[in-house]
Amino acid sequence: MRTGSWLARAAVGMLLLMVASLVRAQEETNVPALLSLAARASLRAAVEKQQAEEWARQRGMPVRRKLPNGAILEIIALRDGVPIYVITKGYEAADSLSVDELWPGGSTGLNLTGAGITLGVWDVGSVDPGHPEFRGRLRIRDGSEPEDHGTHVAGIMAAAGVNPAAKGMAYAATVNSWDYVGDVAEMADAARAGLLISNHSYGPPAGWVGDFLWLGDTRISQNEDWQFGFYSDWDRTWDEIAYNAPFYTICVALGND
Repeated sequence: MRTGSWLARAAVGMLLLMVASLVRAQEETNVPALLSLAARASLRAAVEKQQAEEWARQRGMPVRRKLPNGAILEIIALRDGVPIYVITKGYEAADSLSVDELWPGGSTGLNLTGAGITLGVWDVGSVDPGHPEFRGRLRIRDGSEPEDHGTHVAGIMAAAGVNPAAKGMAYAATVNSWDYVGDVAEMADAARAGLLISNHSYGPPAGWVGDFLWLGDTRISQNEDWQFGFYSDWDRTWDEIAYNAPFYTICVALGND
């Protein structure tokens, strides 16, 4: 009985240690896991992008196209024979949230400006480095070319207010800018280095894109795209980043609808 009791207590103790370890994994940044994810994702993204572009060209499908509403559609991967596209989103107005009440002189008394905070922006291209709204507060992290959409989104987040009508929510924050190709590896590495928040006004489209591209699979359904509501490899990988970097907040656009 004593031996059995000791074994039982030991087993309970081991179980508690395992649970405690799992809890710590959710409360602390898991640097080795993020480094591993960044390395795997970086190689995968480069190979998948090249293969997907070649696949699209051979079939006369778009590699990258600007749509009539200003959104950018771009192929980034091909998985199980299915093209994976991303489309930019998020031209919504910023003044509907009463953020000015958080600024100095606002009714909350919080006097927040964003000073001392770094915001990450992944988008179709980089934020315009010559734009006067970001002077001295913008770092282009991957050498990508500037694009209007990324500049617009960063303006909502952190424009200085040179034009008072365009003043951003955190108008004194520093902005780190990347394009969305290879985002998983870059996000994991940035989270490992301490980035706390980033914006991603793009995502995988589904169904019809404009009137020229159907993304569904007619072998599954003639009139409904299986990707609506589907938990994909995209979602799983981003959840992996969030799990291993619990202080890092990832803000993703839901769409313009």
